[in-house]
Amino acid sequence: MFLLSQVLVTVAVLLDLASFQFMKRQQVLLALSLSTALTAIHFYLLDAMAGALLMAVASLRYLVFIKSQSKRLLIGFLLLNTVPPLVHLNANYELYAVFGSILLTLGAFIREQVAFRCVMMLGTVCWLIHNCYVGSPMAIVLESTFLVSNLIGLGRIYMKRKTNKLKVE
Repeated sequence: MFLLSQVLVTVAVLLDLASFQFMKRQQVLLALSLSTALTAIHFYLLDAMAGALLMAVASLRYLVFIKSQSKRLLIGFLLLNTVPPLVHLNANYELYAVFGSILLTLGAFIREQVAFRCVMMLGTVCWLIHNCYVGSPMAIVLESTFLVSNLIGLGRIYMKRKTNKLKVE
């Protein structure tokens, strides 16, 4: 099961690499939904149930947030992020996954690209710490590449804004 879990999360890594290179928010969220679905299965195979449930909620969240930014949905997903840990909290390190999920939920709700990406990076750091405790090498790579990809995408936004500003002047 360990090998299969690592293969699934490797595909999730590839999706994450692509995700923040997209310039449209909807494309980013769709890629993240697919990535988190695979990561949920990965955690399930590793018997990390809180992580699996939180990633399943994240996959659904990304899909829903493509079409709707309702404050009720935000509150609903924030509440859903507290259920898995209450039911399956086996260790204190799983709280990093909870905090990461809460930050990523808030991030997915933000429409402004720079703030969206910054909040996403903070949530990613929480998941990176969780994945170190779980002991999944590819999940660590996943979050690390997510951070790097996000930083590159953020740099592209700044370069585009700088170019557009120069054209105006």
